[in-house]
Amino acid sequence: MSPTAWQTIINFIEYWNINIINTIFFTLNTFVIIGATLMHFTNFKLPERAKEFFLFGKYALYSSRKSILTVPKSWISYTYLMGSILSLCYIYLVIEMYIFQSKLPKFVAILLNILAGGKNRKVILNSTECLIVTVLMGLQCARRAYETIFIQIFSKNSRLDMRHYLLSFCIYFVLMPVLVANAEGFVEGSTTSPIDLLELSLIQYCSILVFLFCWWQQYQTNLILIYLRKEKISGKLITEKHLLPRGGYFERVSSPHMLFEIGIYVSLLFGFFRGSITWWLLAISVISNQIYIAIQTHIWYKENFKNYPCNRKAILPFIL
Repeated sequence: MSPTAWQTIINFIEYWNINIINTIFFTLNTFVIIGATLMHFTNFKLPERAKEFFLFGKYALYSSRKSILTVPKSWISYTYLMGSILSLCYIYLVIEMYIFQSKLPKFVAILLNILAGGKNRKVILNSTECLIVTVLMGLQCARRAYETIFIQIFSKNSRLDMRHYLLSFCIYFVLMPVLVANAEGFVEGSTTSPIDLLELSLIQYCSILVFLFCWWQQYQTNLILIYLRKEKISGKLITEKHLLPRGGYFERVSSPHMLFEIGIYVSLLFGFFRGSITWWLLAISVISNQIYIAIQTHIWYKENFKNYPCNRKAILPFIL
């Protein structure tokens, strides 16, 4: 497209105050809330075709009706691989801009204007904060890519709804733009500031520690699930069946990995993005989606394991 065409799109976005990323997350939140409400009040007795839109995880795998629009669940690794590659690109860009004083590439400025509301964007993050959050989310994307590509076991029959897959791909595509869209140097007319870790507040240091704790514990939790299906030392596949997980935070909740996923995004919300509507929408999306899936998983566990520990909650210890 010509520069004039891009400018026309950006002018349209700015005139109507359109934020594509916010629209995506708002739509996703509405979808999850409607789905959870319908499934709850109908006790999972919606027509099978309607259930296809709202079933996730084990319930979707063992549903009596199989959606035609599915892909192998192992394909989720491509999403994390794409997220990892993009995160490396943005980390490189942030370092170039903040440490080596390079200018923001024009195509990145155009992309951010299209996705994040045009030139109406305001500065929320300084240079130090932007560098930290991009590195932290880069760690998350890289770890998930490593897990799904090299060590996670996917059942041959495990399928993922195409719509859910495309949605996850879309979310990881816009994740890094969300981090930098309101940062110094990425907002038109703003200038970068020196990197200074000492300028961070106590709340921000605490949020970084919470992020790293959740990041590590999620990895440990995923290892527990992985080694239910293969030998720890040899890596030999034992079974593709879903077994009852024990140990770690599984003694408290059915889906601790989802709890820590929430912790990762909420820690950044309160540490760095309290003034970002986009990150609030993203955090609400993660919270609602993870709780919804965790409840489905919890119900499935109780239906399929008669000896399931009665003291385990779905996702929030002692609460839910």
